[in-house]
Amino acid sequence: MKRKLIWSAQLLVVVLCALALKVYYSTATPDELRWILAPTTALVELLSGRSFTFESYAGYMSSDHRFVIAVSCAGVNFADGVLDAWAAAVVA
Repeated sequence: MKRKLIWSAQLLVVVLCALALKVYYSTATPDELRWILAPTTALVELLSGRSFTFESYAGYMSSDHRFVIAVSCAGVNFADGVLDAWAAAVVA
């Protein structure tokens, strides 16, 4: 019984963390997500050879204004999915 209670508490913490991340991400601006957009931009610059600059409320924009790395490209949903899968494996 005690083990099931501990498992339930851990699962609740994971679910609450995932929900908090979703709420934060869904209401965040590009300025607030710059911490995760910057590594994505660095990788895109490395692979594409293009240069990007940060523009408030838009994200990172290529110098020729053809590409934008916006909030939807941040990868927070992917990171949340990975965290959830990892936590489920650890808790189980």
